[in-house]
Amino acid sequence: MKARMRYQQEILEELESLPVTKLSALLRLIRLWKQEFFYGSHEKTKANALLEVDALAIKTGIPDLAEHRSSSRRRGGTTSA
Repeated sequence: MKARMRYQQEILEELESLPVTKLSALLRLIRLWKQEFFYGSHEKTKANALLEVDALAIKTGIPDLAEHRSSSRRRGGTTSA
């Protein structure tokens, strides 16, 4: 239980350091991640889930994932799923 409280405290400290404008996007990311990885949504394919993450990454301004996937598409490469 002490470990859980420590993690919760660390998460709260991270949240407090974020701008309010990014909190709604972070909440959507957490919910998407939770749905995909904990509940294994069978309605979506892996490709659709990746497209959603890409769209959210672009929308929230997280350039790393979006840039990586965009550049591999331009080169004609594929990503492993």
